[in-house]
Amino acid sequence: RLAAWYAGGMDDALAERAGLAPLAPWLERIAALRGPEPLPALLADLARHGVALVPGVWVAPDPQDVRRHAVQLSQQGLGLPDRDDYTGTDPTSQRLREAYRRYAAALLQRAGAPHDAATIDALMAF
Repeated sequence: RLAAWYAGGMDDALAERAGLAPLAPWLERIAALRGPEPLPALLADLARHGVALVPGVWVAPDPQDVRRHAVQLSQQGLGLPDRDDYTGTDPTSQRLREAYRRYAAALLQRAGAPHDAATIDALMAF
């Protein structure tokens, strides 16, 4: 049973055929948001299904005392590994940003969302 589950996850052809259809219920819920009130319930539901949220919150053994548990918080949601990758002026940072912009545009296009330069500029701004 585990092997079948694993094989299903490794089946690129199946994933390509399915496209975004398995995500359609989630995307519809996100698109239907019209204000902040339903957001906590949606985020909680996404977290229950293993979707990383900003910020990451979980309970785990306390690093200082493993006999007890503590709430752990972490920053999540940046696509590039380091904040400086978004702001650096060196050639490597510039190449990373351009590649990330192309990647973001491709993801948005596949999702049927606007993926023009202005949209990507807004995505990259923080």
